[in-house]
Amino acid sequence: SNAGHFTEPLQRAAKKLSFTFTVTTSSQCAFVDLLVAGPSAVPKRCKAYVDATVQDLVAQHPTVVVIATSTPSYLHDPGNTFRDPESGAIARTVAARSAMWAQGTVRIAKRLETGGIKVLLVRTIPQWTDWDARGCAVALAYYSPTSCGVTQSRSSVASFRRAESEALSNVARDSPATFIGDFTDRLCTPTCATNRGDLWLYQDGRHLSVAGSLTLAPTFRSLLETMLVAGKA
Repeated sequence: SNAGHFTEPLQRAAKKLSFTFTVTTSSQCAFVDLLVAGPSAVPKRCKAYVDATVQDLVAQHPTVVVIATSTPSYLHDPGNTFRDPESGAIARTVAARSAMWAQGTVRIAKRLETGGIKVLLVRTIPQWTDWDARGCAVALAYYSPTSCGVTQSRSSVASFRRAESEALSNVARDSPATFIGDFTDRLCTPTCATNRGDLWLYQDGRHLSVAGSLTLAPTFRSLLETMLVAGKA
């Protein structure tokens, strides 16, 4: 779902650049070359989905592949255990999961890049773990959205995403051809907020609304344009 909520802005950006666009998602499946076991994870189903999707992408050879996942959700859940399908190593701590996540991401990126496909890895948006717009009274949500919305500081966002930041640093080091997109500056101006005036940016704590997601279309277009002219492939 953290890939699905980028559908509208990516479709708009692709259309502006005269590209066709296809989206594929699988609920509660991290797009990473790992076996993720936990309370809400289905490791074999998700691994099969990732493997089949990568194989199909290599065969179809798109110009750009955009990968998005709610990475902190997997890294911080104490019930999650990662297993590396190549080495068989197990990761149970946040630090170990972060390092293994980077390895599993790099393997996918390099497989795509070897086929001449450019890869854009989207950093997880600022999230709230204890807020949901659906808990607000309908009248308030419609007539006074600011009374239902919440804010948080950039430092809080950075703290929640620290393990993801470490993983992304390792990805950038081991797969320098991979582009990383970060929408924090677009969504936090300067405080991170669930709504901007009467515009709801989020539909719940971890997902953008369609209207909020569409505010990212210009940034997606700029990222794609940069990738298309760059020699990093």
